[in-house]
Amino acid sequence: MKTQHNLFLLFAGIPALLCSSTGFACPTCNDFPQLLTTIGVASPTRTAVASGNYSATTTWSGGATPTLADVVLIPPGVTVTVNNLSAFGRSIIVRGTLKFATNVNTRLRVETLAIDSGGTLTIGTDALPIAANRTATIQIIDNATMTVDGGHLARGVIAAANTTIRMVSASLRPPYVTLTNSTNAGATTLRTTTAVPASWQVSDDVVIPATQFTRRWVASMPGAGTDRLPNEMCQLASIITGTNPGFTVSPALDFSHPRADDSDPEVRLHVANLTRNIVVRSENAAAFERSGHAMFMTNNVIIRGVRFENLGRTDKFAIVSDPRLDTDAYNVPGGNKDSNPRGRYAVHFHKAGPDDTTIAKVENSVVVGTPGWGFVNHSSRVDFNDNVAFDFDGAGFASEDGDEQGSFDGNIAIGGRGNGEFSILRTVFENFGRTDQGDMGFTGEGFWFQGPDVSVTNNIAAGCKGAGFLYWPVGRFDTLNVPGGAGSSQKGHFTGRPLDTIRPIPTGVVPRKWDYNGDGNADAYVLSDFPLKAFSGNIAYGCLTGLKIRFCNHPSNSAFGKIQDEDLEGELLRADGQPAGELTQAVRIPFNIDDSLFWNNLNGIHGHYLTECRFRNIKVIATGARTSPFSEPIQYSQEAGQGAIGLDFHTQVGAGNSISFNNVLVRNYSTGMWRQGIPGNGSARPAGGGITYEGCVENVFTEDISTGVAKGKAWFDQILKTDNVPDQPQ
Repeated sequence: MKTQHNLFLLFAGIPALLCSSTGFACPTCNDFPQLLTTIGVASPTRTAVASGNYSATTTWSGGATPTLADVVLIPPGVTVTVNNLSAFGRSIIVRGTLKFATNVNTRLRVETLAIDSGGTLTIGTDALPIAANRTATIQIIDNATMTVDGGHLARGVIAAANTTIRMVSASLRPPYVTLTNSTNAGATTLRTTTAVPASWQVSDDVVIPATQFTRRWVASMPGAGTDRLPNEMCQLASIITGTNPGFTVSPALDFSHPRADDSDPEVRLHVANLTRNIVVRSENAAAFERSGHAMFMTNNVIIRGVRFENLGRTDKFAIVSDPRLDTDAYNVPGGNKDSNPRGRYAVHFHKAGPDDTTIAKVENSVVVGTPGWGFVNHSSRVDFNDNVAFDFDGAGFASEDGDEQGSFDGNIAIGGRGNGEFSILRTVFENFGRTDQGDMGFTGEGFWFQGPDVSVTNNIAAGCKGAGFLYWPVGRFDTLNVPGGAGSSQKGHFTGRPLDTIRPIPTGVVPRKWDYNGDGNADAYVLSDFPLKAFSGNIAYGCLTGLKIRFCNHPSNSAFGKIQDEDLEGELLRADGQPAGELTQAVRIPFNIDDSLFWNNLNGIHGHYLTECRFRNIKVIATGARTSPFSEPIQYSQEAGQGAIGLDFHTQVGAGNSISFNNVLVRNYSTGMWRQGIPGNGSARPAGGGITYEGCVENVFTEDISTGVAKGKAWFDQILKTDNVPDQPQ
């Protein structure tokens, strides 16, 4: 199933482009034709009249090469090759082919690079990649006057459907290495468990993650302010070979990066490499509201070895607003109130079709410095493998609507900053401004997932102010794609899993359905009735919470309560074969959380509104339990590396229940397990399950905190909402 964004529909007089992933008109896709009009497709000032080099006057109409003031058009059947460091264009519309030479250093400076239907952008291929000793750069310029379009798509690299995108480097740097030991402040020599990859080079940018969660934010990078955990970026000064391999860094480390347990070979510190020789960057790194973004409305994309630097205009520190009007005040402080559009992320696959047979590949690439999300799968089918996300406000990796397919494997996310609300407001509940806008993933998560159908394996999240991994697999409250179109009384709906048979329902699952328009017919399946596809081999450390899962495989309708004063439970249809009125009923199957490690996170694993889940071969460990006495007014010690709650579950666990534990270790947490939903017996361990507690002050604590006898109350008192209350738990 292919999402339709074909631009010829505009010229056929069809006003609205339909996304097959939703069945409704897509405002962003409809903005693409408007974008082309705005950036001057009807009256280009320089047109390629023959295939040739960008620098050759014979390639262009008028016998002159484009300047920064020109609107450039590359028509079908014409191939233009960027062959030096001096290629320019105010806007470039590609309907033929724009390619970069692979054996020389190249750079293109442009405000908006739009690849139209049928067009191709090639910056190296698998057969002929950009040479390892060469660079290829797209630099998004920042003119004094920005090009304005109503959808705020302008400025960046934007590809329509039915396009071909290839960005491939010959130098594929493995994303990270592991260190043999903890590191101390002042260190310059770091030893690795294996030889440093041959593609890592002196002067490469590297980042060492924070390994302890703390509320004492630091200026971890020059000029960074005080809103980050101590994640440190420096450069490789030398490579050490031989039997004791490693490297030296410059400058010396400002902070210590201790492991939770130096004797445990599984507890390792990672160093990620941020350097790539294909670069897409914003010219004005100081003003993200004037930055570029990369959007692909196609799955026909291969990206290998690319650094996306200072891209993205969706500010996750603020609530999104969806623009609909042109204005000269676009993105000017104090100007257009709708200047924080969603979907303007660093690397964004936008509704390219989650069931398309073509699978996009993003590998060995980097996002560094973005105010929103880094790598994003939005109603598309993408494999994200071996990538690095660093220094992001919202989330490093994300799936947006919940119907996505593909995988996240071998990636590392470091340095989620977040908007600072998690100590006051729960992740979604109580934050009605975010909920009403369908604006999720804003507290600095390493990985944020709105749906269950992506595979999540062998990833790392470190030094994030939010959760390392967070699942909210109920879909997104969609305020844009409203059934009935403009003027409809309906304010929005929850996105769901497609009804088509291309993606088979897992054997044994009988889900509920959504009826968006009230005609009694199903329009989509309810996402929260499906099990997670795969979660194994993942690691999180130095984060607020290691793994958080809410409303997954669970009958509660609480996630679908009133939003914008609309009762969305009224759109639910019961599962096949269920009695009338039993809207919470569906047939679900078990799924597994396997072989994962969570260390030095304030909280280990949080699972509320979760059923039929089996935790197997899991470690949740911290350097030491928090020891503040119950009577202290501060809710917990601010010192890093101490664990508050190891396991936090809003259900009864043990024999005969639908959450099980097999070979799960909880070490050095003040409360080994917080188990809500059962009054009394706060000191009792759950029956069965295979949980081992080591060094936990309290083994089990329930929600009956009225007696004040359990130390858990010292860490989570929802009445005292101070900056010291960590996540409440929620």
